[in-house]
Amino acid sequence: MTNNINWKKLLQQILITFVLLIMVYYGLLFASYLIPDNWIDSNWQESVDVIASEEKRWEVISNIPGTRLDTFTDNLIFQKLNNTDSLSAASAAVWNNGYFRYWMGDIPILRFLLIFMNYTGIRFLNIFVIFSLFLLVIIQIAKQVTTAYAMLFSFALMTIHFWIFPLSLQYSPVYIISMVAILALMYLDTWKKLSPNLLLITFFVIGSITNYFDLLTAPLITFALPFFLLFLLHDKNKETTFMTSFIETIYLGVSWIFGYALTWVSKWIVSTVILQENTFKSAINQIFLRTQGTDEEVLEFTTILRRVLATMFPNYVLLLIGVLFLVWLVLWFKYRKPIKSFIDNGVLWLMSLVPFVWTFILQNHNQHHYYFTYRHFIILLLGVFTYLYLAIDWTRIGNKENYDKTNTTNH
Repeated sequence: MTNNINWKKLLQQILITFVLLIMVYYGLLFASYLIPDNWIDSNWQESVDVIASEEKRWEVISNIPGTRLDTFTDNLIFQKLNNTDSLSAASAAVWNNGYFRYWMGDIPILRFLLIFMNYTGIRFLNIFVIFSLFLLVIIQIAKQVTTAYAMLFSFALMTIHFWIFPLSLQYSPVYIISMVAILALMYLDTWKKLSPNLLLITFFVIGSITNYFDLLTAPLITFALPFFLLFLLHDKNKETTFMTSFIETIYLGVSWIFGYALTWVSKWIVSTVILQENTFKSAINQIFLRTQGTDEEVLEFTTILRRVLATMFPNYVLLLIGVLFLVWLVLWFKYRKPIKSFIDNGVLWLMSLVPFVWTFILQNHNQHHYYFTYRHFIILLLGVFTYLYLAIDWTRIGNKENYDKTNTTNH
């Protein structure tokens, strides 16, 4: 990959892509505030009443924190939908009722949908989106990788309770972006369009779109889940070594981070220019708060980590993982690949450590919002799953139509 990158062309393409994305982001927000408030007032009020009738944070399944919804934030989003300060569309697009440090990219979608339906209707529509994407992704993974990995991927999604996402405006974007990105990468692979430049631009765009929509729920998922599928596609198509995989991972990760970070900073710049206010100070103060907390708070990383891990891996999930590991052991003893594959795929272990780093850096955020930030640890689970999966020669188990026969000779 790295030897085939045209750096000059890549930087030009990323710059053009970034400028176009910012124009689209602002354009969508601007257009959404051209919709007269009286067109959405009725459905907006009904939506706020529905949200107010629910607890701020309630568990879909009692005593399972991982199923806890955050209607408090959904209500916050709805409060930002109205142009209560009667600003011009140009200013309202970046003001967001004082929440200018985020793009809040769901506002254009929600203001449009509120013309036709309320919060309940949006939730119902979201059911079709969430589960349709799930089916499409699982079918495509079974087709291009194996049915076995499709089942592992399904299990991983179950551990983060993706089935409750239709009920939450806050939780949905990260999932939707991840699923669409996976489908895009897999279709590009089918069409033989995965050039190095296109891959880096794709992950840049994924990071950028993530920042446009997400409110720090579990943003790294939009990088990791597509990355794991890409890793499998690369393993199927060619021989990989640890160093090759490591360098590619760094390049893709940096592309995603630049897309995410530049998009976030650009919001502060656009807000400052249009509103004639220094929005950087507020944004930076929030960053320090989310990482360090306040003087009154006692932040103990081990305590926070235990709570997050307990939410991600309750006893019944650990039991199921144990059963899957026993099945893997049986298959590995009979169909294992040469020991070299354990070394070549070692970058997956490094990826699996990413949630720990994130939790350490954003201790304050994870302390208060563990009931949704725990979802980052699907990266740990799927990273280990993918590593163990690649230690087995699936061509010898009968999945020849799903996994290239040459894979055995490559390893």
